[in-house]
Amino acid sequence: MRSRPVTILAIIMLTIISINSYINMQRELFPQIEFPNLFIVTIYPNSNPEAITREITEPIENSISGISGIKEIRSTSTNTSSNITVTFDFKKDLSKAETELNSSIADLNVPTGVQGPFVQRINSDAFPTMELSITANNEFWNSYDIPANDQQSLTLLSALQLYIEENITPQISKVSGVSSVNLIGGNDQEVQIILNRDSMKKYGITSQQLQYSIVQNNMDLPSGSIDDGVTNKTVKVRSRINSLDSIRNLIIGTSQPNFDSESNNPGNSFPANQMPAVPLSESLNDLPTNIPRCYTQIKEFYDANPTDITGPLPICVSDIGEVLIAEKPSNSISRTNGETSLKLSIIKDPTANTVDVTESIQGTLSDINLPRGISIVEITNDGPEIKESLNTLIKEGFYGFLFAIMIVFIFLVNFKPNILKGLSMGIRPTLVIIASIPLSILTAIMLMYYLTDVALNLMSLAGLAISVGRVVDDSIVVIENIYRHIQMGEDRIKAAMAATREVLPPIVASTLATVVVFVPLAFIEGLVGEFFSPFALAVSLALIASGIVSITAIPVLGSFIIRPGDLTESDLKKPSTLQKIYGSMLKWSLSHKLISLSLAILITLSSLGLLFQIPVTFFSSGNPEAISISASMPPGTSINRTNQTILEIEKVIDEYYESKIVENYSTTIGSADFWSGSSDSTNSGLIFVNLSEDPPEKLAETIQERLSEIDDAIIKVTEIAGGPPQGGVELNISGPNFEEVQSVSQNLETKLSKIEGISNISNNASEGKDEIVWTVDQEKASSIGLSTMSIAFQMRSIMSGTQVSEIEIDGKNYTIMIRSNPDDISDLQKLGSNTISGPAGETTLDSIAKRTIEPSAVTITRVDGKRTALIIGDITSDDTQSVGKEVQSVIDSMNLPTGVKVSSGGIFDQIAEGFQDIFLAMGVGIVLVYLVMVATMGSLRSPMIIMISLPLSIVGALVLLFITGKPLGLPAMMGFLLLIGVVVTNAVVLIVFVEQLRAKGFSTYDAIIEGGKVRVRPILMTAFATIFALIPLALASETNGLVGSELATVVIGGLVSSTFLTLLVVPIVYQIFFHSIPNMFKRDS
Repeated sequence: MRSRPVTILAIIMLTIISINSYINMQRELFPQIEFPNLFIVTIYPNSNPEAITREITEPIENSISGISGIKEIRSTSTNTSSNITVTFDFKKDLSKAETELNSSIADLNVPTGVQGPFVQRINSDAFPTMELSITANNEFWNSYDIPANDQQSLTLLSALQLYIEENITPQISKVSGVSSVNLIGGNDQEVQIILNRDSMKKYGITSQQLQYSIVQNNMDLPSGSIDDGVTNKTVKVRSRINSLDSIRNLIIGTSQPNFDSESNNPGNSFPANQMPAVPLSESLNDLPTNIPRCYTQIKEFYDANPTDITGPLPICVSDIGEVLIAEKPSNSISRTNGETSLKLSIIKDPTANTVDVTESIQGTLSDINLPRGISIVEITNDGPEIKESLNTLIKEGFYGFLFAIMIVFIFLVNFKPNILKGLSMGIRPTLVIIASIPLSILTAIMLMYYLTDVALNLMSLAGLAISVGRVVDDSIVVIENIYRHIQMGEDRIKAAMAATREVLPPIVASTLATVVVFVPLAFIEGLVGEFFSPFALAVSLALIASGIVSITAIPVLGSFIIRPGDLTESDLKKPSTLQKIYGSMLKWSLSHKLISLSLAILITLSSLGLLFQIPVTFFSSGNPEAISISASMPPGTSINRTNQTILEIEKVIDEYYESKIVENYSTTIGSADFWSGSSDSTNSGLIFVNLSEDPPEKLAETIQERLSEIDDAIIKVTEIAGGPPQGGVELNISGPNFEEVQSVSQNLETKLSKIEGISNISNNASEGKDEIVWTVDQEKASSIGLSTMSIAFQMRSIMSGTQVSEIEIDGKNYTIMIRSNPDDISDLQKLGSNTISGPAGETTLDSIAKRTIEPSAVTITRVDGKRTALIIGDITSDDTQSVGKEVQSVIDSMNLPTGVKVSSGGIFDQIAEGFQDIFLAMGVGIVLVYLVMVATMGSLRSPMIIMISLPLSIVGALVLLFITGKPLGLPAMMGFLLLIGVVVTNAVVLIVFVEQLRAKGFSTYDAIIEGGKVRVRPILMTAFATIFALIPLALASETNGLVGSELATVVIGGLVSSTFLTLLVVPIVYQIFFHSIPNMFKRDS
C-alpha cells in the first residue's frame, strides 16, 4: 500500500507477460496421455493363426512374462501377423520398459521370411493431425504427363501415387511444424520376374538357380586391401545389374540346341557334322555380333538365318520368364466419394501448434495447381475443431465473467441517498472486481506457461472457465470489506489495509482448501489422473493467482477507485432488507434447532434416492460427427466379391452425399495399411462417413435398416460422437478346453444381443474359414531328399514370391521379386501340379502330399498366455452402468463349465477404475481440507463444523443433474471433488468472522447473529457470482463442451443447496458445539 505506483506498474507488466504467454501456448484438443502400452508386431505373410501362435506369439509371450510391472499381455495372431499388446502399470517408465522388451526378444529365433518382431510405442503425438484423401479419375489419367519410362507399367492408382510423391508430399513436408507425411494405400512398384513353368521344366532350370544367379551377379564383395607404402586401400569386386535388359540377358544355365530351321520341335537334334565347334565356355564372344546370346533369341535368329550352331547354348532369364516393372500385388482397394483414392497422413511435431500447422498446410495445398481429374478431400483436421472448441470455452468463460460482474453490481448497488449516487457507489467496487478476474486468469496462464508443460486444451480451458466464478470470490470478500470500511468513514488507505487484514485468514484458508482438493490427483495412476490433471492444475493456479491478486492488487485498486458515500451514520448502522430477512430466519433456526437439523438431514438423505434415477456413464457422448460402416463377408471371400457388396453400400451412402447430409466418405477394402497388423482381410471393408453439421436424428439407425436388405454380409453401422473417446462392451472368456469356451461365447453372444442398449455384437471365437492343408508323405519326400520345411519354403515362394535382390533404374530403387504366373496358382489342381525340387530329383506337390480342406480360425486371441474368446459390442444407451448390470446378470445366470471364466473389460472396467480413483481422491481431499483449516484456524472443532457443509452440497448437485438429464460420469464426479473445496468457502467466511467477534467479547449467540448479518452479503455475492459465472458453461451444447457442462452443473447445484443450508445449519451446529454442549457439561459439574 505504501508503494502503490510500483504495484500498478507490476500489474501492467504482469498483464503483458501473461498475454504473451497465452499467445505462445500450444493448442490441442485433449491432454496428451501416454497410455502404458507397448506393442510387439511381427509380420509373417501368408501363414496361418495356428502357426504364428506356435512359432512367434508364444515364444515372445514366454520371453517377456518375467518383466516387472506388466499388468496384462494380450495377443492376436492372424494369417499375416502376430500383434501383442503389453499393458504396464501407469507408474512404469515406458522408456525402460521398451528397452526391457527389446532385450527380451532380441535372441528369439523366428522363421525365415519373418519381419520383426518390432517393439512400437504409440502416444498421442503419433496420431495424425490431418488426413487427406486424394482422388483421381480417368480425366486425370488422360491429362497427366506420365514419364515415358512408366507409360506401360502405371495404372491409375500408381500414376496418382507418383503424382502425390512428386508434387504434394514434398510441399507439405516443407511446412513448418510438420514432422512426417505418410502415404497410405499406395502400392510401390517392383521388378517382377514372372516365371514360365513350362519353359523352366523344358530347360531344367529351378527357381533356386535363378535366385543364385541374380544374387551372384548383383553384389559388392570385399577382397582385401593393398598397401602402396603411402596409403592403405581396400579392394572390392563389384557386379551390378542396372536395367531390365541386364536381368533379361543374365545367364542362369546352359542347354544343348534342340531346334532346326524347318521345325520348331525341340525333340529334333542337329547332326554333329552340321554344328561348328563353338563351345559356349570358350568362344561365345566370338559369335557374330548380330547373333543373340540367349537360347530363345538364338532360336529365333536361327529360324530366320539357318546357320550351323553348336552348343551348349546359354539359358537366360528371358528364356524362362517375363521381366517387367509392375505394382506389387495388393489385396486392398481405396476410394473416396466413389473415386479411386490414396490417403496422406500428416503428423505434426510435438512442439508445434496444431492450429498453425493445419492452417499452413491448407495454404500450401491451395497454392498447388492440381491437374484435371484430381481433387483433395479433408478426411480429418484437428485444427478447426481445436480452434472452435477453445473459442467456445473462451466465449462461455467471457459470458460467465459478465454474469459474475452483474451479480456483484446488483449486490453492491445502494440507492441511498439517491439513485445516481447509489449507482456510482456500486459501479466503483464493481470496476475493481472487473479488473480482478482477467488479472487472476492471465496470471494463471502465465504460471501454466512458465512452470508446467500444460497446453491450452479442453480440460485446461475448462478449468480456467470454471475458475472464473471462483476467482472472484476472494476479491469480492476483500472489496466488500474495503467498501464497508470506507462507507463507515475510514481513511481509504487505512480502510483497505485493515479490511484486507481482517479477511486474510478466511481467504488463505478457503484458497488452500480448494487447491489441496486436487493434490490426490497427482498421485492417482490411470486415466483419471492423466486426463484431469490439466483441469486440476489450471483451477489450482487460478485460485492461487486469485488469492495473491485479492491481497495485493485489489487493496491498491480499491483504495484508488472506491470513494466514501453520502450515507449518514444512522443509514450505515441500519440493517439492510437482506440482513433483516436473514437475521429473522437465523434466529428462528437457532430457536428450533431440532426441527431445522431434522429437515436438513431429511432433505439430504432423500436426495440420495436420485442416484438410482440418474444415468451413470464414463464420458458422455456428444453430437454425432461421423458414422462407421463395417461389412464382413464369409472368411475367404475374394476381394472382388467383397468389392461388389461394398459398392452396394456406397450407393446408399452416395444418396446422402448428394443431398449434403454426408460431407464425404472414404472406403477401404482389405488391409490398406500393412503395418496395422490386421489380417489379410479380403472379406471385409470399412466405410468412414463424415457427417454435415446438422445430420438427421437416428441417421445411423436409418442406414442400418436400409442396409439390412444386403443379406450376404454382416453389416454394422456405428455412430461416432464427438467428445472424449467412448467405450463399449468387452468380455473375455477363457478356460482349459477351448471347445467349451467357444460354446459359452456363442451362448453369451446370443443373450447379449437381446439386451436393449447394446448393438453390433461380435465374437471372434465364432469366426472361421476353410484352410487347404497338404499333408506330406514323408517316405516319398525323403526319397528325393526333401523335408517338410523345404517343401513349405518352396510353396511359399511359389505362392507369395521371393525377394532376391535390389536394383536401381533411372535413379529409382526397386526390389527384384521372383513370382509365379498367376495362372499357375489360380486353382487347387494347378497349385498341386507345381514342381518341387530336391537334391535327388524333382516331383510335383500332389505327388508327395495329400490335399484336404480343414476348418481354421481367422484369429487367435490370448490373454496372459491363455487362449481367449473375445466378445465386443457398442453401447447405445446413455446409462452405461445399467447396461453393465444387465450384462453381469446374464453372466451370473449362466451355468459355466468347470474352469471357464468370463471377465469384463472395456467401458465397465474403466467406470469401475475411474470412480474408484475419484472416490479415493475425494476421501483424501476431505482429510486434506480439514487439515488445512485446522492449520489456518488453529482449532479442531471449527473446521469440523465447517465440514458439515459438504453433505449439504450433494442435495443440489443430484437434483440439478436429475432435472437437466445429465449423466453421472467422470466430469460430474470431478465436479463433486471441486465442490469439496468450494462449498467450505462460505462456511469459512462466516465462522472466521464469528470467532473474531467472540474474541472481541460477543457471546456465542450474539456473534452468530451479528456475524451472519455482516457476512450474508459477501457469502451470497460469492455464491451467486460463482453460480452465474458457471451458467454459460453448464448450458453448453457443443460436443466438446460436455465435459465442462456436466462439471459446472454439479458445482452450480451443490453451491445453491450448500449456500442456503450452510447459512442456517452451520450456525446451529456451531452454537451446539460452542454453547449448548459446554453449558451442559458446566451444569453437570
